[in-house]
Amino acid sequence: MKNDLTCAVVRDLLPSYVEGLTSEETNEAVDAHLAQCPDCAARRDAMTAPEDAAEQAETAKEVDYLKTVKRRNRRRVVLSVVFAVVLLLAGFGLKVFYIGTQAQEQGLNVLSAAVDNDNTLHLRIASVWSGTAYHSWMAEQTGGRVDIWARQVTASPLCREDSADLGIPLDGLEEVYLCGRLIWQDGTIIEYSNTQIYALRTPYVGDAPAAGRLFEEIDRWHGPIGRRSFSLQTSSQPYGMTVELDGTRFFRQGEPPILYRYSVRLLALVENLDYVSWVYTDAAGGTQCLTITQEDALDYIRLPAAVMDRENDLRDSIKAYAASMLDFQKLCNLTDSRG
Repeated sequence: MKNDLTCAVVRDLLPSYVEGLTSEETNEAVDAHLAQCPDCAARRDAMTAPEDAAEQAETAKEVDYLKTVKRRNRRRVVLSVVFAVVLLLAGFGLKVFYIGTQAQEQGLNVLSAAVDNDNTLHLRIASVWSGTAYHSWMAEQTGGRVDIWARQVTASPLCREDSADLGIPLDGLEEVYLCGRLIWQDGTIIEYSNTQIYALRTPYVGDAPAAGRLFEEIDRWHGPIGRRSFSLQTSSQPYGMTVELDGTRFFRQGEPPILYRYSVRLLALVENLDYVSWVYTDAAGGTQCLTITQEDALDYIRLPAAVMDRENDLRDSIKAYAASMLDFQKLCNLTDSRG
């Protein structure tokens, strides 16, 4: 194509030229004309410049919009995370410091329990664990049984009470439970230590691990007595248990009451146990052996029962005191009254 294009031809070609649709030869001819014709060059610039500016402006607007959307989304995400964290912390704090859990019996210590002249059971309760508090004490009665419950929480300004004084009217009641633990039944206060001991009763003295755990639990609450060795006689009746004590022992009045208290508990709670023998060194350096049979145990508790006018607590057999938690508590009351 010759390079002597007229302005009319160039103006007709400019739309295609600007869009890049013309051939290389046509482009050369148009470029040559535009280089010599200011009017056609201005027309070409008018066709391209406004379009580029509009596109740039539109692109800039789109970028600004996307940045704005991104900033807004970022703020929303941050606020959502902060709100979620605050909500979780608030929920955790509410759970730990106020809602808590239902109080557990092992976390409560009954400091005192007594029945007054108005037939009301007064309990002084304190937490075993430091940093623990209780609130919302309530009593639920079903027939002749009442259950006492509370919420157990971590101590804080919201709740810091780690003890409580409770009064429970006993008229019409047969049993009182504190967080699942029996603490009063038919006029008798049930001690926590005895419930722990009673739970380990066993039918066979030949079950050495079970007998050992029972002895250790008695020793935990009433000792330590200083056991050095522990042996069982189970080859033939009478079945027995022999305990050798460590160190020198001096017992006043010739009969060691603590050995009787241990023995009556063991004889009652080990169903086929017939006797308990204690071997110890006395103050003079001699070896002593005290054997306590079922009959000896009954004789031991009969005297305080008669003195204290509590014959109704007596049973025909030491084993009968394992029939229920109430019976075992009465046995413990009889033996403890001997001092």
